[in-house]
Amino acid sequence: MGPFAKGLRLSEFMAFTTSRSRQTGNSAAEAGVKEPNLTDTGVGRTGRTPAKKAVILAAGSGTRLRVGGRASPKPLVKVLGVSLLERQLQCLTRLIHLDEVIVVLGCEADAVRERIKHSGPWPFIVRTVDNTDWARGNGTSLYSAKDWVEGEGFFVLMVDHMFEPETLESFAAKAGGEPALSVSNGSGPTIDLDDATKVSVDEQGRIREISKALSKFTAVDMGLFYLDGRIFPALERAFREGEHSLTSGVQHLIAKTPLLAVPSSDAWFDIDTIDDFRHAERHLLRKIQSASDA
Repeated sequence: MGPFAKGLRLSEFMAFTTSRSRQTGNSAAEAGVKEPNLTDTGVGRTGRTPAKKAVILAAGSGTRLRVGGRASPKPLVKVLGVSLLERQLQCLTRLIHLDEVIVVLGCEADAVRERIKHSGPWPFIVRTVDNTDWARGNGTSLYSAKDWVEGEGFFVLMVDHMFEPETLESFAAKAGGEPALSVSNGSGPTIDLDDATKVSVDEQGRIREISKALSKFTAVDMGLFYLDGRIFPALERAFREGEHSLTSGVQHLIAKTPLLAVPSSDAWFDIDTIDDFRHAERHLLRKIQSASDA
């Protein structure tokens, strides 16, 4: 996938974290510690996490998807008949402790809010928050949710990053309540490394650098975070420097707060272009065909 940062390659990093997880599990078993129940509270809702809230950043316009007569704002773009926003909400239903999801709106906010009203039912409150500064960058969207999540840990999802519910479940369990980011190896035809946000990970599994401009990197940002209130002062520092992306806020965050890298080998898609959209649909169709064959 190109040059890597000094430290670990992603394959080495994943082997290291898998080994460490097994060692931890063996020690717990030997000590007679019972593992938490991961299939509690309702059919189909799994995942171990203390977080009670999640934020979906859904303010973008999806300009590059508005071709060939497509007119929907990005959150309402449908992949095999289900909108990107509803897919993220469906993923979040798998987390047992979640009781509220804040959806930050911007472009065509009223249309997206109306769709949310007619979706579901969901096993949590879905609250919408408007961001009038959405065009300046997605950091302003997360900051718009500050009053609803400050003082506790919360998940952050991008509405246009599509992954399996199992990816979120695994991330929630591995993050363990500390600030974390899910990362992938960036391989495959669906990942545009020129446009992807890349990270450098050290031997302790902590992210030391994050930027689209990294020439040497360990992995790629999947746009799935576990954060807490410390992100907001970091965003404020970025804003004062004229930077308004979430990445710029995370750059300031990691200068003071360790950010755990949680590696994932699962398939995922950043739906920015028509080609991305087609790759995602083909992937889902293959899954459906495979399940049918089985």
